[in-house]
Amino acid sequence: MITLGCLAEIYNYTNFYPKVLGGDKNKIGITGYLDGFANFQDLQTFFADQLPQAVNSTFEVELVNGGSNSQDQADAGIEANLDVQFALGVSFPTPGLFWSTGGSPPFIPDNQLPENTNEPYWLDFVLSQWSLPTVISSSYGDDEQTVPESYARHACMQFAQLAARGVSVIVSSGDFGVGGIGGADGNPADQSF
Repeated sequence: MITLGCLAEIYNYTNFYPKVLGGDKNKIGITGYLDGFANFQDLQTFFADQLPQAVNSTFEVELVNGGSNSQDQADAGIEANLDVQFALGVSFPTPGLFWSTGGSPPFIPDNQLPENTNEPYWLDFVLSQWSLPTVISSSYGDDEQTVPESYARHACMQFAQLAARGVSVIVSSGDFGVGGIGGADGNPADQSF
């Protein structure tokens, strides 16, 4: 089982403690999609187990494109909870912001991924904001073959705009690593986007 202490040892930051410098930019942003909700009570349970000094700290939620913020335990999202708990756990006491984003964009279905899980709305929203967190974490990814090329190019340009504004975006390499679903065959079309 991976714990906050285990991560600190693996990445050699056992004696590092983030400092909160104040201002709007000193926060970490975490993306959420596909009706995945980060649950406030689950965060407190995680902190009680992993980081007792963080108990009673929480995160802000911003709703994007019809996103919602259900705090019903039955609606808590595994991925959203995991992302918020570990991002806030390793960055405590840095404030956190969770974006709950609704909607899906153009999509090219295939045998591996017949349902649309791509998302275009968060980038448009976040780029319209005056003040952004300096670090944004997103564990969500798309398999490249499901993303129309025009949309992929547009999204890449939007990520470049975030970088130009001084934002570091940390993105997953996919649930199956950089090879993606079926990526072990070496086919570039099978790589995760």
